[in-house]
Amino acid sequence: LWAVAFWLLIRPGHITRLIGWLAVAIVAAVSILLPTLTMTWEDALDKTADLHSLMPWIYGVGFAEEVTKALPILVAALLLRWVWKVTLDVRVWMFLGTVAGLAFGVTESVRYTSSYLTQGNQKAGLDVPLILNFAQRVFVDGFQHAVWAGIAAFFIGMGVNYRRRRIPLILFGVTLPAVLHGVNDWTTQLASHWLWILMEAVSMLLFIGYTMSAATIERQVRDTPLFRGDSMIMGAVPAADHAESG
Repeated sequence: LWAVAFWLLIRPGHITRLIGWLAVAIVAAVSILLPTLTMTWEDALDKTADLHSLMPWIYGVGFAEEVTKALPILVAALLLRWVWKVTLDVRVWMFLGTVAGLAFGVTESVRYTSSYLTQGNQKAGLDVPLILNFAQRVFVDGFQHAVWAGIAAFFIGMGVNYRRRRIPLILFGVTLPAVLHGVNDWTTQLASHWLWILMEAVSMLLFIGYTMSAATIERQVRDTPLFRGDSMIMGAVPAADHAESG
């Protein structure tokens, strides 16, 4: 249901067979990377017991999980471009990013729900917290991860299509949601939840902003000297023609 909602919001166009197979491959990759990459990363750098320190939540949780979701998108985009010479619209990659986020959220929800059920069987009086945690994980967790992964995929798509600024775009695209993710998780440990609500709102507003402005941003980037001429979609604009049009 969330995937349908994101498709209607992002409007990536007709879902072709290629996009369908990409979605299947991305879901499979995320399912493999979560226990192998994410869990290993988090176990090695887990210093989140100190609630006064924010950075462990960013580099130990935010980056671990956002890199896991971004890697399949980046590899798929580069392989399509380098091997099959196929370039997809930025909004398609943004939608596939939300698919990666939903896959991550669902897989993570299963793990946490199993843990909650075990705790409920071992300790009495945990019925209400168990139900609340279960509801949060099932109905919200996938949505949160999809929003952050969608932001990252937007910049990954831009980086693949405009290779002159590929590395900065991709690095920024992963760093932004990783920081949002880390701060968001850190705020859930605080007594007041207002900061958590603020982080949720900021993440959602950024996602909606990029969703609504994707085509406009790409047109502006296409006309910017920093990017113009390196688009995988459009060829270089001759300097003379550009001067005359100006």
